[in-house]
This record gives sequence, structure tokens and C-alpha cells, in this order.
Amino acid sequence: MQNIQSLHSIQIANSLMFGQDLIKPSLSKVKLFIHRHQTRKLLIALSPEQLHDIGISREQALEEHQKPFWK
Repeated sequence: MQNIQSLHSIQIANSLMFGQDLIKPSLSKVKLFIHRHQTRKLLIALSPEQLHDIGISREQALEEHQKPFWK
């Protein structure tokens, strides 16, 4: 009986760990998507002088801003 309970506990622990393995990449993707959205929003708000300082034209900034968040 003790072995069955131990085996059951191990199976539960394994399924919880497997579930975490599925959730972590999804959260990482969401964080990446949010980061892309926020940085592209900030990029488009830069002045012409600031864009020049970082070596990006207004057209390049607009092109980057128009990309979907998943790309």
C-alpha cells in the first residue's frame, strides 16, 4: 500500500512539473510580445534627433512600428 501511495505521489509531482514546463514558455512568449509592443511604441515616439542618434530613419521606425507583435 505504501508503494502505491508513493507511486501516486510521484505521478502527481511529475504531472505538476510537466504542467509548469508547458506554462513557462507561454509566459515567456507573452512577456516577449509585451516587450515588443512597448518598445515599438516608444520607438515611434522618438524625435527626429533621437532617431538620428540611434541611427534609424523615421521610415525605419514606422516600418518597425507596423510589425505585428509576434514578429
